[in-house]
Amino acid sequence: MNLSDIKQIINSAILTIAGIIGFKSLDNSNDKLDESNILIEKSKNDDQTINITMGLVILSKVSAKSIVEAIYQNLTYLLSKNNLKLGELFIYIKGTN
Repeated sequence: MNLSDIKQIINSAILTIAGIIGFKSLDNSNDKLDESNILIEKSKNDDQTINITMGLVILSKVSAKSIVEAIYQNLTYLLSKNNLKLGELFIYIKGTN
Protein backbone atom coordinates (compact mmCIF):
# COMPACT_ATOMS: atom_id res chain seq x y z
CA MET A 1 0.00 0.00 0.00
CA ASN A 2 1.45 3.37 -0.96
CA LEU A 3 1.41 6.58 1.05
CA SER A 4 -1.37 8.24 -0.97
CA ASP A 5 -3.73 5.32 -0.23
CA ILE A 6 -2.84 5.53 3.44
CA LYS A 7 -3.46 9.28 3.38
CA GLN A 8 -6.98 8.81 1.96
CA ILE A 9 -7.83 6.21 4.60
CA ILE A 10 -6.52 8.41 7.40
CA ASN A 11 -8.28 11.49 6.02
CA SER A 12 -11.67 9.81 5.92
CA ALA A 13 -11.21 8.20 9.35
CA ILE A 14 -10.24 11.45 11.06
CA LEU A 15 -13.12 13.44 9.60
CA THR A 16 -15.59 11.00 11.19
CA ILE A 17 -14.44 11.98 14.70
CA ALA A 18 -16.92 14.30 16.41
CA GLY A 19 -15.64 17.81 16.99
CA ILE A 20 -13.29 18.00 14.00
CA ILE A 21 -14.28 20.55 11.39
CA GLY A 22 -11.50 19.86 8.92
CA PHE A 23 -7.84 20.08 8.08
CA LYS A 24 -6.04 23.40 7.93
CA SER A 25 -2.50 24.60 7.53
CA LEU A 26 -1.76 26.29 10.82
CA ASP A 27 1.75 27.38 9.97
CA ASN A 28 2.42 28.90 6.58
CA SER A 29 6.12 28.17 6.92
CA ASN A 30 5.60 24.40 6.64
CA ASP A 31 6.06 23.83 2.92
CA LYS A 32 5.81 20.04 3.20
CA LEU A 33 2.05 20.05 3.86
CA ASP A 34 -0.09 19.59 0.76
CA GLU A 35 -3.68 20.70 0.10
CA SER A 36 -5.07 18.14 2.55
CA ASN A 37 -2.67 19.42 5.24
CA ILE A 38 -1.55 15.92 6.16
CA LEU A 39 2.08 14.92 5.86
CA ILE A 40 2.80 11.18 5.88
CA GLU A 41 6.36 9.96 5.75
CA LYS A 42 8.00 6.59 6.26
CA SER A 43 10.39 6.48 9.18
CA LYS A 44 14.08 6.60 8.36
CA ASN A 45 14.76 3.72 10.75
CA ASP A 46 11.96 1.31 9.76
CA ASP A 47 9.96 0.94 6.52
CA GLN A 48 6.94 -0.34 8.46
CA THR A 49 6.71 2.79 10.64
CA ILE A 50 4.77 5.87 9.51
CA ASN A 51 5.24 9.43 10.83
CA ILE A 52 2.20 11.71 10.52
CA THR A 53 1.90 15.50 10.79
CA MET A 54 -1.43 17.31 10.42
CA GLY A 55 -3.21 20.56 11.12
CA LEU A 56 -6.79 20.43 12.41
CA VAL A 57 -9.59 22.85 13.13
CA ILE A 58 -11.86 21.77 15.97
CA LEU A 59 -15.08 23.14 17.40
CA SER A 60 -14.85 25.46 20.36
CA LYS A 61 -15.60 23.94 23.76
CA VAL A 62 -14.48 20.50 22.57
CA SER A 63 -11.70 18.77 24.47
CA ALA A 64 -8.57 18.65 22.33
CA LYS A 65 -7.25 15.84 24.53
CA SER A 66 -10.19 13.54 23.74
CA ILE A 67 -9.87 14.30 20.02
CA VAL A 68 -6.15 13.51 20.02
CA GLU A 69 -6.80 10.26 21.91
CA ALA A 70 -9.48 9.26 19.39
CA ILE A 71 -7.17 10.08 16.48
CA TYR A 72 -4.36 8.04 18.04
CA GLN A 73 -6.62 5.02 18.59
CA ASN A 74 -8.04 5.19 15.06
CA LEU A 75 -4.63 5.60 13.45
CA THR A 76 -2.97 2.75 15.33
CA TYR A 77 -5.89 0.47 14.45
CA LEU A 78 -5.95 1.43 10.76
CA LEU A 79 -2.19 1.14 10.39
CA SER A 80 -2.06 -2.23 12.16
CA LYS A 81 -4.61 -3.59 9.68
CA ASN A 82 -2.07 -2.72 6.95
CA ASN A 83 0.91 -4.16 8.87
CA LEU A 84 2.24 -0.68 9.68
CA LYS A 85 3.12 1.07 12.94
CA LEU A 86 2.61 4.66 14.03
CA GLY A 87 5.92 6.36 14.77
CA GLU A 88 5.60 10.09 15.41
CA LEU A 89 2.26 11.87 15.45
CA PHE A 90 2.26 15.67 15.34
CA ILE A 91 -1.14 17.36 15.50
CA TYR A 92 -1.44 21.13 15.29
CA ILE A 93 -4.85 22.24 16.54
CA LYS A 94 -6.72 25.45 15.89
CA GLY A 95 -10.12 26.27 17.37
CA THR A 96 -12.95 28.08 15.66
CA ASN A 97 -13.60 31.76 16.28
